[in-house]
Amino acid sequence: METEFIPLDVFKRVMRLWWLVSLTGVLGGLFGFAFHRLFPPLYDSQAIYHASLDFTQASQFIKPNDLTLSQYDEDLALEAVRAALIEVRPVVLENINKSTRMSWDDFSQNGSIERNHAFWIVHFRNREAKVAQQVLALWTDEATKAMHLYQQDGRMKSYVFFELISQASLPASPVYYRTNQVVLAGGLIGLIAGILLSNLPLPKKR
Repeated sequence: METEFIPLDVFKRVMRLWWLVSLTGVLGGLFGFAFHRLFPPLYDSQAIYHASLDFTQASQFIKPNDLTLSQYDEDLALEAVRAALIEVRPVVLENINKSTRMSWDDFSQNGSIERNHAFWIVHFRNREAKVAQQVLALWTDEATKAMHLYQQDGRMKSYVFFELISQASLPASPVYYRTNQVVLAGGLIGLIAGILLSNLPLPKKR
């Protein structure tokens, strides 16, 4: 015979066995942390571009009824830096594979580009610090060449200035990524398990 699901009864049982739900949540988080530490850490090499606009040159591109470039126009102009970094990735991977075998998935998953206002921060992660630095150095070299080419053929506005202000760094210590997310996921799974356990039918007394 099926028992009727009554949300209020479920809630009362969870509150009565709060210690069980809390315990399974903590254990789930600890398990997630331990599971995450089973994977080898990665070394993160970082390089930084600074991009800016020369508004004295940009004035010739401003419409007569406008006083300044719109934020959209500025962002669009500066996005050429990201475009160059993305475009050269196949060339970088091809050159990498002359000495180190690396799949496209490995390269794309461990390389990232993020923008912080006028700065473009490029990362590459690897289990070996030297490899991470070498790959990122090659990546920024190829990207810088592409940016100069962009300016020559007009794909990058002439009033966009860019500079690699921080070369690919040699990471001193490894880092673990997404630790908080894995621990949180383990804790949530533990809480759900605790709620399910607290609502199991109790054995009948003889």
